[in-house]
Amino acid sequence: MSVLYIRDESGKLVPIYTIKGEDGEQGPEGPEGPKGDQGPKGDQGPKGDQGPQGRGIVSVAKTSEANGVKTYTITMTDGATFTFTIADGKNGTDGTDGEDGKDGTNGISVTHSWDETRTVLTLTSASGTDSVNLKGAKGDKGDKGDKGDPYTLTTADKAEGVIALTFTAHYDPSDLDTVPFEIYYPILTTT
Repeated sequence: MSVLYIRDESGKLVPIYTIKGEDGEQGPEGPEGPKGDQGPKGDQGPKGDQGPQGRGIVSVAKTSEANGVKTYTITMTDGATFTFTIADGKNGTDGTDGEDGKDGTNGISVTHSWDETRTVLTLTSASGTDSVNLKGAKGDKGDKGDKGDPYTLTTADKAEGVIALTFTAHYDPSDLDTVPFEIYYPILTTT
């Protein structure tokens, strides 16, 4: 392409005519330029539409059982149900018998009986049965005991706290000033 210029008053060249020649052949491809800088982050896009509601499991329950087969029903959150079955396993084979235990030592059993007159212990062992009469021979007569206190008072735990008593005593005619009994009050102590 050729360009015709003229110079204006200031001396600047001004193009006035262009002559275009035939296109030349395309030159070879130039080398790849350097990688450009990363551009700024774009604006956030609009929020997408909400997806469809998911399905979950509400329950798994055994709903029937017959002939060794159990049926279970799964109920979903949307009301749908599914069933599946589980069959019982077969019975296993019987185990082998255990070894016989060792013989025990000769034991002894004891029983007690009363025949209204005596107590009898019966000992039974491997060698036979022996009975023992626990009633001994009549003992000697014991010594006479001291004279007991004619005045006794018997109490019981958790009984009433007020006890009405009537004392009966006889004065000695030779000593009418001496009261024929004494009353002692217990001293209560706590621990």
